[in-house]
Amino acid sequence: SMVQNYQLSVITSPSGADIYVNNAYIGRSPLSVTLEGGTKNLRIERSGYETYTENFILDRSISKSITLTPQVKEYRLSVTSSPSNALVYINGTYQGRTPLTLTLREGSYAIRVTADGYEDFSTNVTLASDRQVSATLYAKKARLTIETEPTNASVFVDNVYVGRSPLSVDLDAGRHTIRVEKSGYITDSKDVNLAAGTSSSTKITLIEERPVARITISSDPSNARIFINGKDYGRSNRVVELDPGYYEVVLVLDGYRVSVTYRYFGKGDHNLSFNLSRID
Repeated sequence: SMVQNYQLSVITSPSGADIYVNNAYIGRSPLSVTLEGGTKNLRIERSGYETYTENFILDRSISKSITLTPQVKEYRLSVTSSPSNALVYINGTYQGRTPLTLTLREGSYAIRVTADGYEDFSTNVTLASDRQVSATLYAKKARLTIETEPTNASVFVDNVYVGRSPLSVDLDAGRHTIRVEKSGYITDSKDVNLAAGTSSSTKITLIEERPVARITISSDPSNARIFINGKDYGRSNRVVELDPGYYEVVLVLDGYRVSVTYRYFGKGDHNLSFNLSRID
């Protein structure tokens, strides 16, 4: 019996693919060829696409239209972080903890690395080769609000001036020393221990400085015994601190007349000097 010839037409999407029939190269798509009838193996190859194969019987003129499947390329994505053991999310899906290596298809990915007490790390990568992402995580700050009674005091954190109260500061997690100063008040300090990512407040009530009268008592000659309101304050010359008020100051020295003064001493510094008279 005579062998029949039939026409085979092949169209591919995309075009420009190499067409093989029974392992013989017959050209690039789109094409039309006349072949002997019978069992045929069709193979289509194009760079970047999966190879397409099909067996068929050519017993009439046949037209084939074939859409090629893009080749899936896969790459390794390694994610490390400092500190490690952080959670890794890729396109919003949890994938595991750092350090982590995944095999992913070529494409774009949104990567997020998270750990308690740290700010999130986010980045986008386009995977067209093996990639390494290394995430440095920064500790979340802690917000501290500092109030004082009275207000408008100078506030120092770890000996650094940060402003006047009331105020809020963002600090590294951990221990800090808060110092508050205001003229006329006793300086006060307080230690705080702050957890990352938290907000807290502290209030410091200042105690008014006791106003002091500072009296420098001197005598010529010196070494006289000092009595103030009848109480022994040692020997001249010396400085005595008292509450502001009225005081009787008496100086006694053997061989000299007793010297007495009575007066008001206000807040601040005073000089009191005695010229002692010898007893004849």
